[in-house]
Amino acid sequence: MPAPGTLAPTVVVRLVGACLVAVAVAQLVSPLRGYQHHHPVLVAAVVVLLLALLAGLRARRAAPPVPRLLGRPWRTALFAAVVTGLHAWAIRYPYGWDAGYLSGVARAMELGQPLDPQQALYLSHYPINLPVLDALRLAMAVHRVSGFPVAATTALISAVVTGVVVLVTGSLLARPIGSVNASATWAGTIASSVALVLVGLNPWMSVMYSDQLALVFPVLVVWLVVRWSTTRSRAGAIVVMVLAGLCVGVGGSVKATVLVVLVAVVLGLALCPRPPGRGTRDVAVAIVVLALTGVGATVVAPHVWRAASGAAPWMDGGREMPVERWLWVGLTPSRRSDGTVVNGTYNARIDVALRPLPTAEARRVSREGVTARVRELGPSGLVAWEVRKVRWNLSDGMFTAYGEGQDPRTAETEALSAPWWEVPARWLSAPGGGGHAGRGAATQALWVSTMLVAGVGCLTVRRARVDALTTSLALGVAGIVAFTALMEARPRYVLVYAPVLVLLAARTCPAATRSPAPQVVDAHLR
Repeated sequence: MPAPGTLAPTVVVRLVGACLVAVAVAQLVSPLRGYQHHHPVLVAAVVVLLLALLAGLRARRAAPPVPRLLGRPWRTALFAAVVTGLHAWAIRYPYGWDAGYLSGVARAMELGQPLDPQQALYLSHYPINLPVLDALRLAMAVHRVSGFPVAATTALISAVVTGVVVLVTGSLLARPIGSVNASATWAGTIASSVALVLVGLNPWMSVMYSDQLALVFPVLVVWLVVRWSTTRSRAGAIVVMVLAGLCVGVGGSVKATVLVVLVAVVLGLALCPRPPGRGTRDVAVAIVVLALTGVGATVVAPHVWRAASGAAPWMDGGREMPVERWLWVGLTPSRRSDGTVVNGTYNARIDVALRPLPTAEARRVSREGVTARVRELGPSGLVAWEVRKVRWNLSDGMFTAYGEGQDPRTAETEALSAPWWEVPARWLSAPGGGGHAGRGAATQALWVSTMLVAGVGCLTVRRARVDALTTSLALGVAGIVAFTALMEARPRYVLVYAPVLVLLAARTCPAATRSPAPQVVDAHLR
């Protein structure tokens, strides 16, 4: 019989596992083609190799000794930060689309120029991009004062973000050196390495945009909740939850997908047995504090960004795009330049139709578009649409890097004039590079393997180990899948939750959980 209160979390974790396995197997058997075509046979071969290595680790009676260099998460994090920063700087390129447009706006503002009508209308339509504008203006101010290039500041931000992600990942999973169960330390090291490859070395880390800026927040919120469960002082525990709520609010104002982690953590705490040393009242207070702080910070943060940007005098608060616009786009097919029809990605036709309208009218038109599209699809068609969309959004381990606007051409052109020391990174990661296809296939195989490991782990993990942490991670993955299924989305939107999936895979992987003794984190949130 399951422990009291563990049935609902177990069902949630099993459903998430089934979804991940289904998507991963479908991508191996009948792969969808993203921006970069990955050779299916090569991807499948690397997946088999990676899973065989993991199975070999699982088959050992005892995990191999942990080298002292790998036994401290901060060392792995420092290494990841340095590698990420150097890689992001080496593959920099003049990107376009929204990120490039915001760079132009920030440059004009730094020169003291007033916004032109198009720039003002863009910011009025998409005020959620104001944090990116603020970050760009800060980077340009640093360049003006010190000569430090904007691309170098972007690389530095990516280094810090990746370092924090890897540090959190390792610290949530690893044990101190000398532990009787070294498999937990290996799980932390392997998971940190996977996070580095999937996130830190992703070409998106050379682009200053909301994906890069928001990347740290979901895993940081999870880490803070774990710290709450082990903080002895009740006042200290409340402070930790306030910090977690602030992370939700700040992150959610940068990228709306971050708000998913608030729902995931609250449900994880509510559904699972309370942690040791925490009473029902403690859990209830923690949930209320986290929810109120998170929602409050989410409401206040946009006003802070608006004031800091200096763009408020030119912006029209009555022209913001309504949420229904993203729902309408999410239900509308778009045709890519190669002729492929994609479910629910950016649709220029809809934006052209809504651009001249005030918010209230745009909301009405968008609702009509959503209603008409739902009727057109019908119940079975809507289900099929969402299934295809989930597959598409989870299909690319490179998260459609270089897949926006004219980026493929500008990145390839930039690579031709790169200095010698940047050539290895561009050979591996830039379009047209000799190793780009192989690196893409290997990364795709790592992504599919991560989904498989997480899926199988969720399906087979023992009920006793389905605690608040595991449930929150599973709900975080389910939340980003649901968010991107309903809204305008593409694989890039999943990047922010890639570390959460990696944590879920390491948390439920049989190789990391075979010891009957609970890991350190299990004692935190059981």
